[in-house]
Amino acid sequence: MRYRVDKPFERRVLGKRFPVGSFVETEKVDGNFVWLNGCYIATAKEFFGCCAVVDQQPETNYEQKARLIVTEAFKDKTDKAGRPYIEHLEAVCGMVESEEDEVKAIAMLHDILEDCEEWTFERLVSAFNERIAEGVFALTKFSANALNYAEYIELVKANPDAILVKIADLRHNMDIARLPVLGDYEIKRLKKYHAAYLELIAIAP
Repeated sequence: MRYRVDKPFERRVLGKRFPVGSFVETEKVDGNFVWLNGCYIATAKEFFGCCAVVDQQPETNYEQKARLIVTEAFKDKTDKAGRPYIEHLEAVCGMVESEEDEVKAIAMLHDILEDCEEWTFERLVSAFNERIAEGVFALTKFSANALNYAEYIELVKANPDAILVKIADLRHNMDIARLPVLGDYEIKRLKKYHAAYLELIAIAP
């Protein structure tokens, strides 16, 4: 895949600098690393923070790129049960009822704007495209937003991709095996999730 360098960027192994405005053809991505000509050149976070896609070949894999990004962005985050948060993102991606690469990417990225302050809507557009950025944005509950949960679900309903991902997200969040305890608070939350799930299933594309 071909990328444009938007910020000064130095190759890790040989120390070669990629000046702003130049172009980089990546060979592959492997785990958290980006490779060029058989050599590791950067972590995914470093590379995607400096470079933007300009040519997307047919083999472009948004899901794979999203997985690389969230693996780095969520590496120190855990869920309510203390499990690595990446497990939730992987589960939602696997459960979403779509084989579209862009929908899979939205599933992997669905919490990144909410939980990772270094990621913005504009950065998602640059790293992916507007469809993916808008899908993630529709799924984001911003802390400064005064919307209640029902109002948030109404916003999700306006984006077909977000509907599919939120259904998968709710299915995983309703898995009681993930909960360390099941008290009154958890039961109340599960009922809220179930009501939203039924609403979204009824209008799923």
